[in-house]
Amino acid sequence: MQVTVKPGHIDFASFDKTHVPFSDMAGLVKAMSRTMTVMSWGAHAWTKVNDKLLRFMVQARRHHGHVYIAVNAGDLFDVIFTTNRGRITDKIEDVFIEDLISTIDEKIERIDAYKR
Repeated sequence: MQVTVKPGHIDFASFDKTHVPFSDMAGLVKAMSRTMTVMSWGAHAWTKVNDKLLRFMVQARRHHGHVYIAVNAGDLFDVIFTTNRGRITDKIEDVFIEDLISTIDEKIERIDAYKR
């Protein structure tokens, strides 16, 4: 599923039409924020943008800015990475729940030195 974007920014009106509400956004935040991996990102400012979109800020090794998480029509997660001003830097689509933290970590934090 393609995330609709304006030049460099999320088009929330179109985005809202292509994604489904979270069944338990608060539960996801609680589960994610308790893990050491997520803590290492400096994750904070968890915000429910609407019933379909979760945003939080990170200060990770390779990304400083916002991470948006949404559930697409295929019941998989779409993850969008933006600057603090909302410019999209990358997006990853169709992520399974069990791969969500490791997928985000691979993009924003992990470096080759960790593999030693």
